[in-house]
Amino acid sequence: MGSKRKQKEKQKDFKKTKLKVGKTAQKADNYTDTSFKSKTISLPGQSITNAHSSKDLQHQLSLTKHHSSTARKEVVIGLTQNLPSNPSSYKQIISSITPLMLDESKQVRLEVLNLLKECGRKQPGLLDLHKRTIILFIISAMTHISPDIRNTSTKFLDVMLEYADIKSYFVKILKNIFILMGWSLQNDSKSNSVSITSSASILLGTNTKKARVDHLNALAKFLQATLIEKQAASATEYSADVILTHPQSCKYLIPTIPQAYSPLKLFVNEMSVGDSSAGDMQSLESLTTEDLSTRVDVMNNFFKDKLIGSLSNLVKEGGEVGRESTRLATGQQYQFHTNATLLAASKKNSKSKKAQKQQKIQTEDDKIQAEAEGEVVTPTIDFKDATAKFESIVSKFEKLANEIRLGKLNPKIFDNLLVNVGNQKEVNEVPFNTIAQTSVKGRNFIITMFDPSNAQAIINAIIGSGLNMSGIVDPANKFNIKVPLPPITLETKQNDVKLLKELFDKLRNNKTGSLTSVRGDVRHKFQSHLKTHKLSDSENKQLTQLEKLHKVYVDKLQELFKQYEKRILQ
Repeated sequence: MGSKRKQKEKQKDFKKTKLKVGKTAQKADNYTDTSFKSKTISLPGQSITNAHSSKDLQHQLSLTKHHSSTARKEVVIGLTQNLPSNPSSYKQIISSITPLMLDESKQVRLEVLNLLKECGRKQPGLLDLHKRTIILFIISAMTHISPDIRNTSTKFLDVMLEYADIKSYFVKILKNIFILMGWSLQNDSKSNSVSITSSASILLGTNTKKARVDHLNALAKFLQATLIEKQAASATEYSADVILTHPQSCKYLIPTIPQAYSPLKLFVNEMSVGDSSAGDMQSLESLTTEDLSTRVDVMNNFFKDKLIGSLSNLVKEGGEVGRESTRLATGQQYQFHTNATLLAASKKNSKSKKAQKQQKIQTEDDKIQAEAEGEVVTPTIDFKDATAKFESIVSKFEKLANEIRLGKLNPKIFDNLLVNVGNQKEVNEVPFNTIAQTSVKGRNFIITMFDPSNAQAIINAIIGSGLNMSGIVDPANKFNIKVPLPPITLETKQNDVKLLKELFDKLRNNKTGSLTSVRGDVRHKFQSHLKTHKLSDSENKQLTQLEKLHKVYVDKLQELFKQYEKRILQ
């Protein structure tokens, strides 16, 4: 009897118990429930250390070769906003971004353009050190198979003209501008055997009108920078304050100009005027064009006649291209001079200060004598000065508009906030900048508190400020609050466009520091000399030319406004 009962007990372990519907098996006595319930998972923040900044830079530079154009554009924008302070890192940056001048995406190329401008502004002389590589890619862009890349090539040339000296590349750049514009360098008389085998007509057919206007503007700036020597002190002139122990001491001092021995022509090929063997374009590229006389000889003997002929053909087309061609060929500030005129101008610029002062005194004496004899002295408008002022206003608009587009973070954004600090019994309103300070790191504001107990009060003040931002305390450092920049929405884009419109109106029609104020100042200065007689034909012509110049820059400012408005909204 006992054995049967034991057998039944053993068999229970191998039998499956049949349960009723809706009932579960009974849990064991030692069962432990490990399940849990959670409605939300809260991640208060993420602390990212920047101990390896060099590795982060290497990672960003490696992304410039990413297959996605959006990723490449974002990387270039990030580099523009967070350029390192260490100059040694710029060599890697320049080497990585220069190939992007040939990128298939226009947005990437424009961001590279902004990055080069920022590099030139932050590190003077940087682009001059890397000009050989940059000019190589600019020339490659000018002759690229893609029309879109060719159309933006001269924008990079403008940056190099502003931040570097590219006179030694005069022949190469001018020859490739001819190819870019579709102008022929064939010489029918064959006195100079110049030949270019590029299919210029194909290159011209794909260029848009706007791109050709940009090319003509870049050509005008290039010729002005390379063919008109800026006034500078001579290398042999030293201040009278310098004590010289011997009359020949200046010959043994450190030169004050770069390439002080270039006039000796020790390691370069020199072109002599009238030499028929120097007529080949290939031999021209081996010439040194550091000095003004060589550039003038090359311009007059090989490019000038063909350039003026090509510009006259563009004038016949009319429109914006025709107007720009007319201004380039016959305008006062970009007029082509002969060899003798340019050399005379360069000699005039090298006069001593004493000779210039005597010339000014003589001019004043002539005016006084003419007024005493009853003659009318015709005043003139300084168009060069007016153009420089117009250009500075346009450049200012471009810089500020680019900051609006990039959404540049302002670390003083919280300084006007009032923060309620204290305990439950006593609460005081204190200015934000008395209890904390703000810095920028990436797309985040980092608020460093003087007292960590004020963290919640500062966060509440930020939330209630209407800036659409909030902050969290950094888990790694209780003295820091991280405030991420809000995402870009349609509303923020519309606000940026509104700011851009206000900037445009201010720089166009403001009483001071605008295009209208510059025109008014020039007119007032000009007309102040006209109290004794009526306007002559030449004086009316100058005023008309001033109005045309003002209209050109108003149109240019309007075009820049449309471009940046489109970039912000896209």
